[in-house]
Amino acid sequence: MFAGVQLRSYRRLFARRTECVILEGMNSPASPVDPSSAARATSTQASPRLGSVASETAPTTQASEVPLELSVEETRDLLNNRSDDTLLIDVREPFEYELSRIPGAVFIPMRRIPERVNSNELPPDKHLLIHCHHGGRSLRVTQFLKAQGYKRVSNVAGGIQAWSQRIDVSVPLY
Repeated sequence: MFAGVQLRSYRRLFARRTECVILEGMNSPASPVDPSSAARATSTQASPRLGSVASETAPTTQASEVPLELSVEETRDLLNNRSDDTLLIDVREPFEYELSRIPGAVFIPMRRIPERVNSNELPPDKHLLIHCHHGGRSLRVTQFLKAQGYKRVSNVAGGIQAWSQRIDVSVPLY
């Protein structure tokens, strides 16, 4: 248990010190990466991958861009008032999606996001609202998409858990 806590702390510290976004699979161990060599490695790849490191030249959030995170209440309001311009993306695992889902959300598991960048499923012209169970995985996907050049992408803070508790109690908790 202590080693896991120490590893998570190291990951956060490493990400802050190198000013990189580290996206990795849920259970894959993190390894220290030189940011300059990682930037070169990712620039030569044909398609982006979760687990890759975005260099310091990744797009930054401008004042005119959407916020990195939205509450479930703000998400609900956007979906109700701007449904033609907004898309809710569920990045949980298939077994989680079978247990509980938000009506109208498009299901794309986290591991499938890189192959769908700039596709019709992840249109860059829409405001993408990314959610998972509690908001951790979806935050990583949000950061990944921003690093890929998406300007209008936000994480749904609290995920489906908060949605079920504060917006729609008919969505099952798990």
